[in-house]
Amino acid sequence: MTGLDHRGVKRQTNTLEPVFRRKPLIVLLEAGGRMLRIKVKGERRWYSIPFDEIYRLGVRIRAVELKAEKLARKKARQQRGAT
Repeated sequence: MTGLDHRGVKRQTNTLEPVFRRKPLIVLLEAGGRMLRIKVKGERRWYSIPFDEIYRLGVRIRAVELKAEKLARKKARQQRGAT
């Protein structure tokens, strides 16, 4: 989005998740690019999250993945050394 945009961008996902009663999600990128809003199609309640929180969550998830990969490599090395 550029500084000239005054409206957010709204899109519908193409996945039907059973958690959401098999309905698609509606995603809204608000003007200014600082907030993401999500709701289940057909419902009124929106859930908002700032982009910096999404980034922090992504970093945490990746850190956990890297830690698990490192542990798996360490266990594999130990098993090769034991045989």
